[in-house]
Amino acid sequence: MTSENDPQPPAGLRDRGERFWTRTLEYFDLEPGEIELLTEIARALDRLTDLDEAARRDGTMIESSQGMRLHPAIAEHRALSLATARMLSQLGLPDEDGTPTVVSAKSAAAKAREARLNEQSRIAR
Repeated sequence: MTSENDPQPPAGLRDRGERFWTRTLEYFDLEPGEIELLTEIARALDRLTDLDEAARRDGTMIESSQGMRLHPAIAEHRALSLATARMLSQLGLPDEDGTPTVVSAKSAAAKAREARLNEQSRIAR
């Protein structure tokens, strides 16, 4: 829930970024470092919207001195989408079913080991 003590959205965020920033803080109490990361994610979401609009306006292929080529916004969108996904994972918010999105290398290795052992014991039967 929001209260008067909640931080205000950073200046410069636009619709998508501000909406994500505000809704996230409505549901989660974040530490100051996490709020900084949240701010970067919100800014990235706004940039993704800008890139979508540029590709929609200009088309996915554009004319260049070498002929038709992929709009630069497409490659930038792909890179920024990956970076945003990494930041979201780093923030560690749960997904819709409440499962944390952060999986440490140690827990991933333990799960893989457990799956291998389960498979070996199934085969041995």
